[in-house]
Amino acid sequence: MRGIANESAVLTIWFFGCLIGGPIFVAAGARAGGLALLGAVVGAFIGFLGASQPEQIPQRAMVGATIGAFAGGLLGLMWSSSATATRLRVLGQATLAVGIVCVLAGWIESGRVCGRNSCLPDVDVGALALFALDAGWIAALCFFQAARSNRASSRTVELPAS
Repeated sequence: MRGIANESAVLTIWFFGCLIGGPIFVAAGARAGGLALLGAVVGAFIGFLGASQPEQIPQRAMVGATIGAFAGGLLGLMWSSSATATRLRVLGQATLAVGIVCVLAGWIESGRVCGRNSCLPDVDVGALALFALDAGWIAALCFFQAARSNRASSRTVELPAS
């Protein structure tokens, strides 16, 4: 029973993290990363609706979230960033750090035993790999937009008149 409570807590934290983090990333100028986070929420919801049996819900939601994150991120790349390259790199590095900590915490918690079962029975290596892929994708989007921001700013530099 405790495993179900832990999974519910993890799902709630993830959902609100994406729902709050998405607009924060967009407002900070990491538009592709922000839309990827919001796309993950939409994708997870669609995956949830596509599950024909209750035991399919976690896997379908995880796959849907990954598809939504990639689709939202690609869509966000069409929207030019207003942030500086430094800010985008910091957001990318923070995303990588949070992703690594979360994957390690999930791996440790899924190996811990609560009663007769794992504390997080539906969190397996595949779920953690999908989460790591999503975090890496969002960080890569930030780094890609930072590189584009550097190129755009270097083109607008004017040479002094002689």
